Amino acid sequence: TYGANASGLYEIGPCAPSYTQMFTHYLAQKYGYTIKYVNTGLTGTCPPPAEDTVFGTNGTITYINTAVGGWTSADGYNKFDQYIAPYVEKNGCDFFLLAFGMNDAGNSASNEKKAIKKIADKLYAIAPEAEMLLVATMIPNPEAINGWYGNQHKFENAFESLAKDYVADGKSCAVAKMTSMSQRILENKRFRDHTGN
Repeated sequence: TYGANASGLYEIGPCAPSYTQMFTHYLAQKYGYTIKYVNTGLTGTCPPPAEDTVFGTNGTITYINTAVGGWTSADGYNKFDQYIAPYVEKNGCDFFLLAFGMNDAGNSASNEKKAIKKIADKLYAIAPEAEMLLVATMIPNPEAINGWYGNQHKFENAFESLAKDYVADGKSCAVAKMTSMSQRILENKRFRDHTGN
């Protein structure tokens, strides 16, 4: 979510932007919007493009990415008041993408669900009308021997359960099932054949 492994970040062909920028570009292009990028300057975050991206003048999407590579869901919760709250209070929040899990290999699915819920609850407390997308992480390299690969494959079902709870409570929440997608890819390709890391 920070943008690591996006070829554009390292100016290596095909120079693709991060998935968060691709998603925002898609929305802006579909609806004829302009993307205004906010550079938070927060420690560890990836600087966004310096200039706005214009797909039209029907409206504006304010893009703020406060993701920090290497953070766990506990870091996300502990830093929420510094990294998220001020930007939501200043700009509002129509859509919030919540993506943790890759660095939480040692968490059980139930503990990861609790950790994500704590972050989501903080967001809904200050932006109750926000639409939220929980991103179930892709699977890390199954050949990793450094503790990187762990329980990530168990989180997706827990996130779906959490999203259902929020929807039942009248909140807008869905899950991007990147875990299932990456597991399907690994049925036919080695990890090293579809990642630059």
